[in-house]
Amino acid sequence: MVNDHAYVIGNGTSRLGIDLRTLGSGTVIGCNALYRDFAPDYDLPHILVAIDDPITDEINASDFPEDRFFHAEWEDQHEPMAMHRSNVVPRSNAGCFAIQTAIREGYTRLTCLGLDFLVVDQDQAVSNVYDGSNAYGQEQRASNADSRARMGFLGHLIENNPDISFEFLYPDALSVYEPDAKNCRIIRFSDLVKTYK
Repeated sequence: MVNDHAYVIGNGTSRLGIDLRTLGSGTVIGCNALYRDFAPDYDLPHILVAIDDPITDEINASDFPEDRFFHAEWEDQHEPMAMHRSNVVPRSNAGCFAIQTAIREGYTRLTCLGLDFLVVDQDQAVSNVYDGSNAYGQEQRASNADSRARMGFLGHLIENNPDISFEFLYPDALSVYEPDAKNCRIIRFSDLVKTYK
C-alpha cells in the first residue's frame, strides 16, 4: 500500500472547524451522512460506512458510488461476543465500524475526528452534526450510556491491534478521556499543521 494513513471521520460536533479537504494525504473513511456534504461530486469520503437501516436506505437511494459504500453485515453491527459475558451483545456504532474497515483495508495509521464518545462533557459526547435531519431523530440518538459503552469497544480495538497507530484529533480546549495505550495518542487542532506538514 502506497499510503498507510486513513482518516476516520465520525459526525460528532467536535470535528466542526476542520475542512476535510485540507487534511494531509490519506484515505478518508466517513460515517453515515457525511456523504451529504460532498454532493454531487463525492470527492470525499473515499469510503463511506453505515450500520443503521434508515441512513443505509438513504445512501442506497442516493447517487453516492456504491463501490465505495460499506454497509455492516450482521456480525459487524454488534460488538464482539468475546467482549461480553452474556449472550446479549450490544449493537456497535458506525465510528468503530469505520475503524474496523480501515484496519481490514490495510491502513496502519488512523487519525480519527468527530468520535465524540471520548469527550468528557456528556452533552458534547452525544452531539451530532446532522441532528434533526433524516435518520438522525430522537429514536436514533445515542445516549450517554451508549457513548460510554463505545469507549469500551474502542479500547478493545486498540488493545487487539497493537501494530495500528491510533490518533484522535480534537479542539484544543475540549476535555477528553485519553486511552492508556502505547499505540494511541490525542492530537489537538493547533498541532494539526505541525503534525501533517
